[in-house]
Amino acid sequence: MRGGGLIEPGTLHLKCAGGYDVVVGEWAAISAPSGLVAVCSSQIREMSYVMPVRSTLSPVRKTRVHETQRLTVLAVGAAILQTHQVMSDIPYGDYFSVNTKFVISGSQQSEPCAAGGGRAARLRLSLATRMVKAGGGAALPHYP
Repeated sequence: MRGGGLIEPGTLHLKCAGGYDVVVGEWAAISAPSGLVAVCSSQIREMSYVMPVRSTLSPVRKTRVHETQRLTVLAVGAAILQTHQVMSDIPYGDYFSVNTKFVISGSQQSEPCAAGGGRAARLRLSLATRMVKAGGGAALPHYP
């Protein structure tokens, strides 16, 4: 966190889940991912934080997390947020990674939403989890 204890925008979920020592990098423009057409913009940022481990099967009670976020905005009115999290202190492996992909787009519905009169949106979420063991090689981000 920056700014004298203020919560960095987009990190409230970490704080609510017990995360601390949150460091958020600035968004930086990058070239558009290959295979996507009509990209308006694409940005990336890095984050690091510590999260509690609540599993009774784990001997550790916290883990360091490094997260890379990539945001791509498409001309068709959709946005794609991809995250790659590496949890370094998980036992029985070199690290544990979680890849998440959120695709937010307009809905086919033409009727306004009941709450607030806005338009409907569609959210598609994909998730992949991997444990990388010693000698398994570097795991590159793979978004489902």
